[in-house]
Amino acid sequence: MAVVAGPAVASASVDSIPAPKLSWTGCSDGFQCATASVPLDYDRPAGAKIDLALIKLPATDPTHKIGTLFVNFGGPGASGLQRLRERGKWPWLFSDQLRARFDVVSWDPRGIGNSTAVRCFDTLAEQESFFGSFPEMPGDPSGNAAFYAKSKELADRCQAKAGPILEHVSTANTARDLELLRRAVGDAKLTYHGISYGTQLGATYANLFPNRIRAMVFDGTMDFAGNATGHDGAGKTVPLDTRQDVATGISQTFDQFLRLCTEAGPKCAFSSGDPTAKWTAITARAKQAPITVDGETWTYSGIINAAADLSDSRGWPDIASLLQRLYEAPQAFKAGEPYTANRTEAFNAIQCSDSDVPTDPAIYSRYAESEDRRVPYFGRIAVLT
Repeated sequence: MAVVAGPAVASASVDSIPAPKLSWTGCSDGFQCATASVPLDYDRPAGAKIDLALIKLPATDPTHKIGTLFVNFGGPGASGLQRLRERGKWPWLFSDQLRARFDVVSWDPRGIGNSTAVRCFDTLAEQESFFGSFPEMPGDPSGNAAFYAKSKELADRCQAKAGPILEHVSTANTARDLELLRRAVGDAKLTYHGISYGTQLGATYANLFPNRIRAMVFDGTMDFAGNATGHDGAGKTVPLDTRQDVATGISQTFDQFLRLCTEAGPKCAFSSGDPTAKWTAITARAKQAPITVDGETWTYSGIINAAADLSDSRGWPDIASLLQRLYEAPQAFKAGEPYTANRTEAFNAIQCSDSDVPTDPAIYSRYAESEDRRVPYFGRIAVLT
């Protein structure tokens, strides 16, 4: 009965809240933008409000428009405004036929980007300074203590500075926001495309509002139970990305990258010789000492982080070029650009709202070692970052 009653209660509570009014205005390149006001706390809908920033790519054939396609591109922590600007006109993601019949809408979910956001710093300079001094992912247990101490400092800073939004960024609340946005655009039922974490948002919406769905597409579906509580109660004893087996996914994608690079020949900068052997040589060398080129340095951890960033294949040529330069040069690059957004803060806030996770650093240390043995190169990063 509880399972049946849950969605009914959720629907009723949100149904009593007026839909936000959207005033769309042009925001360059054919996009339109708007702001929606929604409750901070759905248990107190008449209380404080927060703003959600939306972006729309209007249907190209409005006379025959079916409705609105809402899209969440994943994360959590990614800006829907930024992602739709980047990808809204990709024909392999949104076909001409789809673009003709649907307004495509995305948004920065609560806690993220241009919406009311989780802010853990007073200024951009303070934020950049903090992340600039953050220890790199430990390559061995000797670095764990400093890494955990800085991680706790970030958590304490967010607790002190983020304000009420920190307690209200769960995926369930974002699903309630989505229900209000559906009503705001005038659609009788929701049409939705969720990618990666966006599949969790879609599944949460479906659980809360099962009779409000026109169509849903999930791309890169998550293990929803594993993400929330862990199977058989593993949430408190097994790190989140370990129970999702993120390391294996990264490793398989990197293997595919090396294979496709080999097949591409000279079109791929890292293809000459044996890319797998070259990768082994790069990492072995970086474990001994950072590699530097043109006055910029990459450590072992920085190289692993770069190689693991394969979710967008448009960046693969840049990774291939980087790896070749690392292989050829006696020295190499710096481990990343200054942190300028709130994606890290938002990611952690949302994951901690949604998921049971261990709180004992010793658990993370133990799994970092075992995953490093199980999935070379990428096991440790999946546990600690």
